[in-house]
Amino acid sequence: MKRGRVPEGESENGRFKYERTTSILKCCARLAFGAIQACWDFADLVPVGHPLRLSTTIRFIPLGSLIM
Repeated sequence: MKRGRVPEGESENGRFKYERTTSILKCCARLAFGAIQACWDFADLVPVGHPLRLSTTIRFIPLGSLIM
């Protein structure tokens, strides 16, 4: 049974698919940002001069500066 004309590029339940995809993408973005924030917090806990601090700082500064 047809309910009317469906807009081009969209199925009858296209809005539902769009909303679901958007919420999944938002969730992934929040998880990624949370992981980066956790790495920044971890780097702050390591004492200055410790080899682990140098490696985490070098590894995560470029990624953090791209997102911030």
